[in-house]
Amino acid sequence: MAQWFKDGLESIMWNIVGNLMPLYVMLFISVSNNGLNWDSIYTALHQPFTFLILSGTYLTNSYYTISKSRVRNRIFPIVFGVALLFIGLLIKDKTILENLTANFYKEFVVIILFVTSFLLYVYYEFKNYYQIYNADQGAEAANQYNNLENEFDDLP
Repeated sequence: MAQWFKDGLESIMWNIVGNLMPLYVMLFISVSNNGLNWDSIYTALHQPFTFLILSGTYLTNSYYTISKSRVRNRIFPIVFGVALLFIGLLIKDKTILENLTANFYKEFVVIILFVTSFLLYVYYEFKNYYQIYNADQGAEAANQYNNLENEFDDLP
């Protein structure tokens, strides 16, 4: 396995362990109270508001990954803005998402947002590590030197 893939996978796994901790706790409590059955698992994982918040978390993680690395994308800021708009519109329905009285379509939009946000995070995390490990250091140094010279020439 390539080193960039190993490091990307390690980063993603640690992120999953940390960010999905509320779901693990809910699953543990539900299974310990009701036993291991489908209803207890569904009850523990049927948390639309938690998934909505996690969508925002994974979107901002993706945005951070793009902004700190050499990964450039012109479409992602548009996707980021639209997804944050949907998250903002759904956060106003916090009470119905928390007490599980939201209609199917709102819960479906939450799940689509979460899956999309998570997949974007995974994609950009792997792409970031790929570019780090496959960067041509000489070309990168020359490019930065040229950028520095151009900035120096533009000074008043």
